[in-house]
Amino acid sequence: TNAAITSTGNGIIMPLGTPGSRVVYKPNYYTEFDASTNCYRWVANGLEMIKFCQGGGITASLPIQPPETTVGLLPTCNGGSKGYTYRVSDANSPTWNAALAGGGWP
Repeated sequence: TNAAITSTGNGIIMPLGTPGSRVVYKPNYYTEFDASTNCYRWVANGLEMIKFCQGGGITASLPIQPPETTVGLLPTCNGGSKGYTYRVSDANSPTWNAALAGGGWP
């Protein structure tokens, strides 16, 4: 997959470190805090993949790919899952802002 961040459904850990530090967690992969922009950068093989800026704003140089599931396996909507994003593979005739039904083409 050609994505800045992908998920297996188990989440992702991205160590950020402290201001002024660089955290290397794989050869040629690191995170660092850029004090001049107040942003944390995740760099892979010399390419800034994603940047999180204090005060808001996320910039990704490649698509961010959320996990995929079926409608029946989506988590329950509640305060604990607020803000979650999933791709569904079997939505049947989805309509904006309506309840989703499974059984479509996976």
